[in-house]
Amino acid sequence: MKYVLVLLCLAPAAFGQRCALEGRVVDQSTGRPIPKVRLFVTQDRLSPAIRATTDERGTFCFARLDPGSYHLLARSTGYRAYPEPMIYSMLSVGSDSGQFPMTIELTPRSILTGRVLDADGDPIAGAEVDASGPDGRYPGTIAHTDDHGAFRFYDLGAGTYHLMAIPGLDTHIWAGFRDGHGQPIGEREIETYYPNSSDIKGAAAIVLKAGHEINDVVITMQRVGLRHVSGRIVGFAGGQYLLAEFRWPSGTVEASPIQVREDGTFYQGGLLPGKYTLSMAYVVQTTVDLTTQDVDGLLIDSLKTGK
Repeated sequence: MKYVLVLLCLAPAAFGQRCALEGRVVDQSTGRPIPKVRLFVTQDRLSPAIRATTDERGTFCFARLDPGSYHLLARSTGYRAYPEPMIYSMLSVGSDSGQFPMTIELTPRSILTGRVLDADGDPIAGAEVDASGPDGRYPGTIAHTDDHGAFRFYDLGAGTYHLMAIPGLDTHIWAGFRDGHGQPIGEREIETYYPNSSDIKGAAAIVLKAGHEINDVVITMQRVGLRHVSGRIVGFAGGQYLLAEFRWPSGTVEASPIQVREDGTFYQGGLLPGKYTLSMAYVVQTTVDLTTQDVDGLLIDSLKTGK
C-alpha cells in the first residue's frame, strides 16, 4: 500500500524554538488524544527518518530539525496511517504561518471478515475478494481466502462497499480435467458479488463505520456449465494459437489459448458461457457466442477476417 506524505516547510525562525515541529494526534471520531503514536519525518527517500512518539496527552515534539522541507508519516495500532491513501495534503509552515502546533487526526480502522463458499457450501481456498466503493475500487482492498475459505480486510475506511469473489487459478486448471469416470469436468465457479449474484445489480451493499467490525459475511459463489468451441482456420500455418478472450462487466478478462492443429482444425473446452473474441497474430479477429450453447464447425478465413 502506498501512502501520500505531508510536506512540511520549516522556517529558520521555527528552528530556534524548543520544538522545531510540534503538535498532537487525536482520534478522528472522538477527538481524544492518542498516545504511543509513531511519527516519522524525512527530507527524501534516501535520508534517514527522524522519529518521535506521542505522550499520554497525544502530543509530540521534533526538537532538532534543520530548516527545509520534510515529509511526515504517522502510524498507530488500530488506526489508518496518516495521511490516508487517496488523500493528498501539503502543509507549508513558516515563521508567520501560525499553524503550529499542528493537529493530526487518525481514522480508526474498520475490519471486515467473512468466508467464500461454493454452491455445495464447501469453502473455496485461494479466491480473490475485492472490496469496491461507489466511486470505484480503492487501492489495497483485495484479500485472498485461506484453506478454510476465510478472508479478512483490516484497513478499510468508512463507507459503503460491494464485495466480489473471483475464483483462484486452481479453478481454471480443474476446468480442463476429467472426473473419475473419464468425463470432462463441465462446470466451475464464476466471479460472484456478495451475497450470491453474478451481476452487480444483485449485489448487497455493506456499510462500514469508522472503527467498526463486521464479521461472518458469506459469499456463495455461483457455478455454471462450461462450453466448447471447435472449427477450422484457413490461411495460417498449423501449430499456431488462437486466443479466446471473454470480458466480464467488472472488467475481469478470461483468456484461453487454443492450439491450431497442423490441418488447421482446433478445439477448446472449459470455456465460460459468453461472447468471446478469437484472435491470432493480431490479424485474425472474429466473435463467437457461447452464451447459450457450444459452437462446432466454426470456419475462420484469415483472408476475409481482420480487425
